[in-house]
Amino acid sequence: MLLVADIGNTKILIGLFVDDQLITTLRIPTWRGQTAAAAAEITRWLQQIGHTCDEISGVAVSCVTPGVIDQFQEMASALFSCRPLVVTGETPTPLRMSYGTPKTLGADRLLNCVAAAEAYGAPVIVVDLGTATTIDCVSPQREFLGGAIAPGVGTALQALSQAAPGLPAVELVGLKHVIGRNTTECMQIGLINYAAAAIDTLARQMQAEMHATATVVATGGLAHIMRDSSKEIQFYEDHLLLKGLRLVYNFNRN
Repeated sequence: MLLVADIGNTKILIGLFVDDQLITTLRIPTWRGQTAAAAAEITRWLQQIGHTCDEISGVAVSCVTPGVIDQFQEMASALFSCRPLVVTGETPTPLRMSYGTPKTLGADRLLNCVAAAEAYGAPVIVVDLGTATTIDCVSPQREFLGGAIAPGVGTALQALSQAAPGLPAVELVGLKHVIGRNTTECMQIGLINYAAAAIDTLARQMQAEMHATATVVATGGLAHIMRDSSKEIQFYEDHLLLKGLRLVYNFNRN
């Protein structure tokens, strides 16, 4: 069995693969120096789903939080008796690298594209809707080209609330109409449809630049809110990054 982990600034998403199938996931807070508590929680989780730490034969991890990855490696080495594969922008993957500065490339962007190219073929464009909105391309020749980074929808809402404190707190939900009849609706339409229009425009421009028609796939915690707003997004994928971790782990093991 393979255990994979995506370590973010506030949450760690852990997945368990059995025979190349993602069977379950766990979310825990990102620890800082609390590895014993995290190890205990992971052990309990495995026991609850009928498995033990001894059954884990491999671990792969991506991390955007400085300092935490060393703690995770130490914990995983002790808990599972195997050294985790830490995926970075410079880790070999099934995609060829055509990004100018892979050392600065977030592993999440690369992993999303690895998984999307495996599932949908190339060319493919991946839209990851989280704290940031990233839009990345894989060429028809299966090259990771790069893409664009913009503020996430939730991040834009926070910035708007801080800059204009008189505006109400709103829930990020997609609406079927585009003329808001009250301030809450106006904010929801402005935030979501503005982001969807930007995504659609960039997706079309990227396809034109690649001289190819690409499949457009969305992932990330806020992907569901674009379902009725984006015209270019064709598929929605949960846990694309975790699936990419499995593929890159297998690629580097063989």
